[in-house]
Amino acid sequence: MRKSTTKLVHFFKIPILVLGSIIVYSFLLYFFKFTTLSAWWAGIVVALGSFDLLKDTVNALKNKQFALDYIAIVAIIVGLISGNYLVAMVIVFMLSGGQTLEKYCMAKAKQSLTALTERIPNEVVLWNGGKADIRRPIRTIGVGEEIVVRKGEVVPLDGILISPDAVTDESSLTGEPFIFEKVAGDHLRSGTINVGNRVVLKVTKPDRESTYRKIIELVQRAQIEKA
Repeated sequence: MRKSTTKLVHFFKIPILVLGSIIVYSFLLYFFKFTTLSAWWAGIVVALGSFDLLKDTVNALKNKQFALDYIAIVAIIVGLISGNYLVAMVIVFMLSGGQTLEKYCMAKAKQSLTALTERIPNEVVLWNGGKADIRRPIRTIGVGEEIVVRKGEVVPLDGILISPDAVTDESSLTGEPFIFEKVAGDHLRSGTINVGNRVVLKVTKPDRESTYRKIIELVQRAQIEKA
C-alpha cells in the first residue's frame, strides 16, 4: 500500500509541487508582503509547471493539430503580463494536473493491456485418441482440432465443449463475478477460466479470430485513437 502511494505521488509530483508553490506564493505575498519575491517565485513556478505543456504544444503545432491548450497558454501569458500571477499558477496547476492524470490513465491502460495479452498461453495441449498429446503453438491450431484445458487455466481458443460438463469463470470478459456451468455442446469463449475439472473442447475459431483476441484488438485500437 505504501509503495503504491509513493509511486502515485511520484507520478503526480508536478501538480503537487505547483500546488505547494501556490501556497508558498500566498504566504510570501499576503502574509510577508514580499511583492517582488513572490512575483519571481510565480514566474519560476509557471515556467517549470508548464514545461511539459509547452513541449506538447510545440509538437502539436508541428503536426498541425489544434488543441484547447493553446488558449490556456495564452491565458497564462496574459496572467503573467498583467500581474495576475496567482491566476496564472492556478491555470498551470489545472493543466498539469489534467495532463498528468491523462498520462497516468494511459499508463494504467497499457498495463492492463499487457496483462490481457499475457493471460493467453502461447501453447496448447492437443487431445488425441482419448488422451492429452503434444503441445503446439496456439497460432498453429486449426478449426476442428481438439484441445485440453486443465483446471485453473484460461480457455485459449473458442470452441464447443466435448466433455460432459464444465464450470467457467467469465468475469474477465463480462466483468461480472459469476460462475457458469456448461454441458457438452455448449460454446466456450476464449479468455474465460476453467474453474472445474479438466475439459476437452473442439476449436471453432483460430487464434487470430478468437473472442479474446478481438477484445485485445479493440483495446489496442482505442489506445491508438486516444493517443
